[in-house]
Amino acid sequence: MLDFSFQSYVISGTDYNHSHYTDKTKLAFESFDAPVTTYFKYSYYKSANEWEKMLNNGDSLLWSFDKKLYLIGDSATDSGVLTDDTKLTLVDANNNDKTYHSTASDAKFNKTTGELDLTNISGFKPVTMNDVLLRYASVTAKESSDGTLVEADDEATATVKTSDGKYYRPAGEAETGTYKITVSANSDTPKNDNDEMIISENYYLTINIPETGSTKKVIKNFVNYYSGNKPRKLNGNIPTNLVQVTNNDTGAYVIANFFTQLVSVTAHDPEEITASNNFIHATMTSKISIDRSLRDTFNGYKSDDFNMYQAFKFSMKSFDEKDAGANAKIIAGTSVNVDYSILNSSDTELSNAKISKTETLSEAKDSYMLMYPDSVYDYINSDTNGSITVKADISLTYGTAGIIDQFPERKDGDTKTGIGVNAASYVAYSQNNIENSSISASGVMPARRYYRKAMTVAQLNYNVAESTVLESKDSPFSQLGINAKDMTTEEMAITANAIYDLSALSRSTKDSGKKIQYTMRLYVKDNSGDYKQTNDISKYLSSFTLENATSSSGLNGKECVFTTDYNGEEQNTAVTKFTVKTGKAFEEQGLTYANYRVELTAVLLNDNNLVVNGTTSSDYVVYTNAKIETGFINS
Repeated sequence: MLDFSFQSYVISGTDYNHSHYTDKTKLAFESFDAPVTTYFKYSYYKSANEWEKMLNNGDSLLWSFDKKLYLIGDSATDSGVLTDDTKLTLVDANNNDKTYHSTASDAKFNKTTGELDLTNISGFKPVTMNDVLLRYASVTAKESSDGTLVEADDEATATVKTSDGKYYRPAGEAETGTYKITVSANSDTPKNDNDEMIISENYYLTINIPETGSTKKVIKNFVNYYSGNKPRKLNGNIPTNLVQVTNNDTGAYVIANFFTQLVSVTAHDPEEITASNNFIHATMTSKISIDRSLRDTFNGYKSDDFNMYQAFKFSMKSFDEKDAGANAKIIAGTSVNVDYSILNSSDTELSNAKISKTETLSEAKDSYMLMYPDSVYDYINSDTNGSITVKADISLTYGTAGIIDQFPERKDGDTKTGIGVNAASYVAYSQNNIENSSISASGVMPARRYYRKAMTVAQLNYNVAESTVLESKDSPFSQLGINAKDMTTEEMAITANAIYDLSALSRSTKDSGKKIQYTMRLYVKDNSGDYKQTNDISKYLSSFTLENATSSSGLNGKECVFTTDYNGEEQNTAVTKFTVKTGKAFEEQGLTYANYRVELTAVLLNDNNLVVNGTTSSDYVVYTNAKIETGFINS
């Protein structure tokens, strides 16, 4: 005799991925066209010694108990509760969560008896009792003169499979080389007070009933030992005895479109995010209404301590200048503030329902769940029209580095680039399960998009140290004087130091950087006082080098580009040396004595040699190339 027990629960608002299942109940409310899930568990009780005796006596474990459910309505006579096109999904948690799909019609659901034989679901084959035992115990065979089993040629003739995958059968009278079976419980195998191992097989059945004109269905489910008032037993190769009788063998769904939601999302001005306007503000509302014709039905089934929760799922989408969108994470370090309120059906704010919440995100999130912390059902049920509006005002605030990380840069003429915001509203009967609830609705994404102009938090300081420097009264940048009249050569070397400060960047931005790129450009001051970029640097400079550069483009053309390694440091120091042409060689090219500006731009590059946002910074030094007579003029 094999003692057994059975547990069954219903789980609403999930898909068939049972890793999402967190809340088990005896009663669940769900909508049509939404998944409802039954979790059922068979548990068997025997000690290791009792299993050994069975196997050594030649009893076979290479079979399965029937896997049948009975799905009926409010009474046993109301059995045709599944329509032919009801979708069934079975998850076998004993077989690596393998999943099987069918319809009620294909699975031969019996509308008269309410019987659903799971073995009729295409492809499903339940695990054997042997497989269940091997999950909880080591089953070994050792040669023994008083053994009762011998190795079997195949599974068809065997009665047991051991942990090493070999099969054994009862020995004939004249057969030798006999074996004895030993069963040892695993260290984590649960046991009861009688030192019996508790071994179990677990299944999840998700049922999705389409709406076909019905306004309500009630489905109660029983396991295959249900047979009215007759003794309950499992149909298999071993006599069974039901133990631990509790009310955990029956669950029920109440299926109807009880609630509707109408969701709106408003994104507020201004769109441009700056250091002073460093936040975005959006308002989300969800109008939740119960079908007044079903209110009495709902209240009749719900328990006195019934709760219902609402949450908004706030999300972002990033668009480029061509209006192509992609989901965007909400970055770590974002400060989030939410003000909740509830309005009745007359749009009057309920004074006792206002709640605020503030937090700073410690990690990036694909979306942000804003859950009203209290049950909202009492507000709905007490409203004359059975309707409330949950309102959430959300503000997300960023530091300068966060602005650069979160918001794409919009250039002149671009009207598309930016971050769009949206939200969906979820209603569930458990806080733990709310994100998987099928009672949900989404808002329409507002047209407003949040963007930034070019910003940087990196800083480049470029200057000449220990030189004869004249500080300009209206500029902080160094000016160096070169006088061809005083030169003994036609060139002058200048050394300038660049300090690229990245300390204000976020950690994620630093981590994305792999190289630093320095770009030098040369500008000449014209007669109008404007600096114009030179077309060929090599006419003005005979050399320009950057120490420790890993690559250089040379002096050809309008700019000279260098790259150096970057290893996450907060500062990078670059020493540049350039040689200025002056005197006769300079004059013979028709070049002008004037002020020249050497501009250096630093950027951080990622793995793809693309510029990392917020890392562009420039600075310059100015030198004067002149030919001045400095002697005294005699009268």
